[in-house]
Amino acid sequence: MSYFSRCFDCEYLWDNGETSETSTVLNPVSERAYKVTVSDINACINVDSTIVDFQFPTEVEFDFVGQNCERGIKIGQVTGGNAPYLYSLEPDRYAAQTDYPFLEEGKHTLYLLDSLGCKLDTTFHINPIPDLIVELGDDPLVKLGDSLRLNVQTNRPVSQLQWRNLVDSLSCLNCPSPSMLPLATQSISLEVEDELGCVGTDNLTIRVDRTHEIYMPNTFTPNGDGINDWMSVYTGKSEEAVLNIKIFDLLGNLIFERQNPQKNEPKDGWDGYFKGKLMPESVYICLAEVLFIDGYKGHFTTDVALVK
Repeated sequence: MSYFSRCFDCEYLWDNGETSETSTVLNPVSERAYKVTVSDINACINVDSTIVDFQFPTEVEFDFVGQNCERGIKIGQVTGGNAPYLYSLEPDRYAAQTDYPFLEEGKHTLYLLDSLGCKLDTTFHINPIPDLIVELGDDPLVKLGDSLRLNVQTNRPVSQLQWRNLVDSLSCLNCPSPSMLPLATQSISLEVEDELGCVGTDNLTIRVDRTHEIYMPNTFTPNGDGINDWMSVYTGKSEEAVLNIKIFDLLGNLIFERQNPQKNEPKDGWDGYFKGKLMPESVYICLAEVLFIDGYKGHFTTDVALVK
């Protein structure tokens, strides 16, 4: 920065020792007054001064940002200096760019240049990004009719979850512990993404045990004592409904039929009577048609003994 004093046939003396009419102030570090003494050929002397207030850039703020699982910086506020500012990650290659999204791991230097040519260098580090790990746990075995809660475990917070290859619906698509009612064996996968754009995946095979939970008694005693007085069909959680129950004697005669009996209600079964008369002790044939929650219809048969 230069200051001028003009006088013909004069001598100059600046307080920094310079004797020319121009004094160059190099790298001033703070506000201060600069004085010049001027004398002419008549020995007249005049003194003048000026205050130089320099605003150097002292700090530049930036945020670490991430995209596609790579880290970088976004430049924010600058303290001190004179706008507009230019920046660079290499010496003397300044530009107005404020986003540097893809930087290699390690040490970097941010170079700043203000409008008066003042500079500021700031050193920072780009740390490595650990792998994003997601765990769904061991492959479960679920009995048909039982619900399953999926527990998602990650090594850091995630912003997005994407389930794939789902056969059955989830209670929640974007929560870490959704539940489901699996109706068939299936292999699903989960893809998660964090705020840096890092992606992690895991797979889970859900095996479904389709063993039928049908209970058909082989003996009943319709004697009115309130104990085992009815021949009915009992089901579990995997069965949607009993569609019908039919009872035949050993000659193949249909002696009882009930359509859509109430589930697990004994009194919707056979009470041992036919046309108002209690049938004799014998073995009878019970046929039942059952609808399962996965849409499958099954037919089941058993021998049942009527004991008085």
